[in-house]
Amino acid sequence: QDKITTSTGLLDDHVYDLTVRVTNGAGLVSTTAQLFQVDVTAPKAGTVNDGLSGDLMYQNSTTTLSANWNGFFDAGLGIHHYEWSAFNANKTVQVLSYTNV
Repeated sequence: QDKITTSTGLLDDHVYDLTVRVTNGAGLVSTTAQLFQVDVTAPKAGTVNDGLSGDLMYQNSTTTLSANWNGFFDAGLGIHHYEWSAFNANKTVQVLSYTNV
């Protein structure tokens, strides 16, 4: 597998066609291409609430944690997945490791 990296002037949120052309000793040519999109803009953050709906401002269990969120948005490639976690109030201790949902 051959690789190359080069500097370009690609634009965020644009689709490009990456093409590779190969020529043999007899001058015969084959090409292949792959479309790709540039996305260098982070998703926009939404709102996170404790509880399964609305915002409760409390949890009534020491063994179960519930949350809901909305308003997250990504205009480029869209949201791929969400992860959730929990920390103490000053974010010095993580009490729940990031987990895919």
